[in-house]
Amino acid sequence: MKFNWIAPFNSTVNFDQHKLRLEYQLRPKLVQFLLKELEEECCVDFSCFVFDVYLATGKVAIAQETPEVFTAKISKGFKTYF
Repeated sequence: MKFNWIAPFNSTVNFDQHKLRLEYQLRPKLVQFLLKELEEECCVDFSCFVFDVYLATGKVAIAQETPEVFTAKISKGFKTYF
């Protein structure tokens, strides 16, 4: 699993601590969600999943780098879960 960290354009704030906190919150939640939704239908370590994380808001979205076959399977549940 990979995260694309998206910071505001005009930001001068160091987001390192914020990124670390968000990753510790998001990673377990995302793994639980993926296990529930996919039931062993994908890569073992979820390395094929990429998520966009917007640092200003903490919102998370499925990134375009995620294979379409998996995006289609999780998108409906993802919108309600996150």
